[in-house]
Amino acid sequence: MMIVNFGAVCKAWQRVYSMIKLPLSPRCPWLLLAEEKEQKNHTRVFFNVFDSKVYNFKLPELAGRICSGTSFGWFLSVGIDFQMNLFHPLSKHQLSLPPHPYVWERYCNFELIPLDYRDVFLYKCVLSSYPWNSVTHEYDRDCIIMIIYTNFKTLAFTRPGYKAWIDIKCDSQCFYDMALYKEKFYAVNNHGNVFCLSH
Repeated sequence: MMIVNFGAVCKAWQRVYSMIKLPLSPRCPWLLLAEEKEQKNHTRVFFNVFDSKVYNFKLPELAGRICSGTSFGWFLSVGIDFQMNLFHPLSKHQLSLPPHPYVWERYCNFELIPLDYRDVFLYKCVLSSYPWNSVTHEYDRDCIIMIIYTNFKTLAFTRPGYKAWIDIKCDSQCFYDMALYKEKFYAVNNHGNVFCLSH
């Protein structure tokens, strides 16, 4: 907890924190509160369940974006243009991800307006590992970013440096949850069946 608070003090201390490959402690989960529409200074509010305190962070990188928590303290954010980014609010590391063709086809055909569709596009995201290598100061290309997306709740994945998402073909659709356990992804469908997605 002290290291997390240390990293939130100022930009100089943030740089020191970013050199430490340390995710948020599992005993103090933070909740990102919804963005207030009248918010002008790009401040996002976090609530710490462990100590019941509220923390304010100036995060222009998340302004106007829908955010989903992933793993290791990272967010997957989606903009009105459906551009997806991985973002760490304390280190300020940001990784641009490729757009998914399913989204662009429907957006270009005006089947749904962007503001409505963006809210239902992303259901869940899980990372296989911490995506930033603090030794090489580069993104870890072995990291897998796995998502459940669209109202059909299908699976897709990508890696840092990939130019596209890869859909996972499966007879069973409608996956409602997934998790990483012992370096393997597990997904649960709407019938309660568990599928192992090894990588």
